[in-house]
Amino acid sequence: MGSRGCSRFLILFLCLELGASLSAAPQSSGSMRLATDAHGDGPRDDSAHAPAFVALVSRAVVGMRAIRHRYEAAWLTAIVLLLGVTAAYAAAVKGKKSPAEGAEKSEGSLVAMDKTSGHRQPLDQVVTGEGDSSPGGAGPPAMMQCGYVNSQIGQILFYTWVLVPALGYLQLALFTADQYLFELHSPDQTWIQLAEPFLLVFAISHIFFFLQCFSLGKARVFFMNPAGLDVAEKVLVEGSDPADSILLDVKAAGDEGSRYFEYTCVRYVWSASDGRFLPKGVETGLTPSGAAARIKAGGLSAAGLRDRSLVGENVIHVEVPGVLGSLAIEFLSPIYCFQFSCIWMYMFYTTWNIATIWLVLVMFSGVTKSLLIIRTNKLISRNSPGRRSRSRSSARASGARCAPARCSPATCC
Repeated sequence: MGSRGCSRFLILFLCLELGASLSAAPQSSGSMRLATDAHGDGPRDDSAHAPAFVALVSRAVVGMRAIRHRYEAAWLTAIVLLLGVTAAYAAAVKGKKSPAEGAEKSEGSLVAMDKTSGHRQPLDQVVTGEGDSSPGGAGPPAMMQCGYVNSQIGQILFYTWVLVPALGYLQLALFTADQYLFELHSPDQTWIQLAEPFLLVFAISHIFFFLQCFSLGKARVFFMNPAGLDVAEKVLVEGSDPADSILLDVKAAGDEGSRYFEYTCVRYVWSASDGRFLPKGVETGLTPSGAAARIKAGGLSAAGLRDRSLVGENVIHVEVPGVLGSLAIEFLSPIYCFQFSCIWMYMFYTTWNIATIWLVLVMFSGVTKSLLIIRTNKLISRNSPGRRSRSRSSARASGARCAPARCSPATCC
């Protein structure tokens, strides 16, 4: 060991010995340390100040530990409480589901319930072309329509869970700013001390971010209350494959305020006699001679005109999400979850320059793709006269599926 190594070892040893002697010094030893008192009049007895200094250091150490443990306890308590409230909500509300929710499945197809079930009824599909037949070739696969209404408590719980990653990112930003910009805590925390709560919040945020990428639509339905189709605000169209499910808004049309929803370019109107929504605008058995006779007789009857008014315009509606909806659809994916997790690790681990460049590239590409490319193309398609004039009947005749997007942040939130 060289002279420098010996000197450093000696200094370290002396410091350790000094700290041990200060912490172990007896209160009643009466030991004196020459020092100048506050007035500079001579030596004073500092034996009472050594234990106070040690206590101050001990409190500071405990305070540092308490700060990081306080963050951990707060986040874990919040998540546990949120899980408990969600479990209580599920037990109180979901236990009141209609008996139709227990519909049995036979050979992979859904079994229809009677009209008295109210909440869940079979859906009469309109064949729109290729891909509508079941694997056995016996027509379109069986699908069901289920009614739901919004719940205030369910909405609060749903958006609270949705905001968990955002709140976690805000906490990570504060931890990172404490390292680079300002002292957020007193006494100031070191990188090692903040790394423990940082990693906990980092894990919680990205676990829920990843889960939302796949289950946001299912969570949206989970936090809604089952209701009869006659009072439902939304209808869940579901099939034997959960990937075919979609949540649709119930709207009102006509002077009578008839309730309806649109699915695969077909409008389904509420029928009180059948206790479910039935497709409209599908006329069967009409021949050329019958159409000519109808025209000679003056056209459609009053009942026919009322039915046609319920069908709506003969156009295909192109759904265009808003700005926030478009951004949510783009960024709510596993690849962005992975990118943001890497950015946060680089940002906290002193390589803020690499993380900043990475973040700018990710945000620029995502915003450009979602708003300037995808959303702009949808707006052009929706406002194009040629596309708007294309009828539903021509779409069905050409074999176009014309189905709306499946459960996504724009359709399910």
